[in-house]
Amino acid sequence: MASRNSYGITAVVLWAIDRWHSNRIGMAISRRIEEIVNHWRYTLLRARLKSCGSGTSFHWPVIFIQPDQIEIGQDVSVNAFVHVWGSGGVSIGDRTMIASHVAISSVTHDYNAPVMRATVVTKPVVIGADVWIGAHAVIVPGITIGAGAVIGAGAVVTKDVPAGAIVVGVPARIVGERANSAAAQAKTM
Repeated sequence: MASRNSYGITAVVLWAIDRWHSNRIGMAISRRIEEIVNHWRYTLLRARLKSCGSGTSFHWPVIFIQPDQIEIGQDVSVNAFVHVWGSGGVSIGDRTMIASHVAISSVTHDYNAPVMRATVVTKPVVIGADVWIGAHAVIVPGITIGAGAVIGAGAVVTKDVPAGAIVVGVPARIVGERANSAAAQAKTM
């Protein structure tokens, strides 16, 4: 049970925090601290990845398991709450956009084994250049996504996706093709 005194201290602390964040100087200092912390997060993550191209951006928080097995191309955008399990190897091509809450896994368990937990199955995931992966999509182990493909929000990708394809649903199925993708342009030549 909180005493009247501790409630008073809590109220004072909350008032001080509110004042700090409503103050222009306080806001500027808070933003600068956040920039510095994010810069160090970015620097440390890049150092741990197998490779990471220039111009790549991360919007925190992101989770990379076994980052030494993850390759990221140039100008890739990885948004908040993305999880990547890299044990089997993950390669992400240049200019790929990964929306929030996406899960990319290159490791799973053998569901045919008597004790699934005792098994580890790794299969590489390859994501081509210029791919857009919508929010809450799931990419399972062993999948290759061709250049210029679009993965719709919430899709569960259980089969390879051809270049330029648009896939949606659970499980993901092809519903169209990007007219301006490199794959579509190659077919007309």
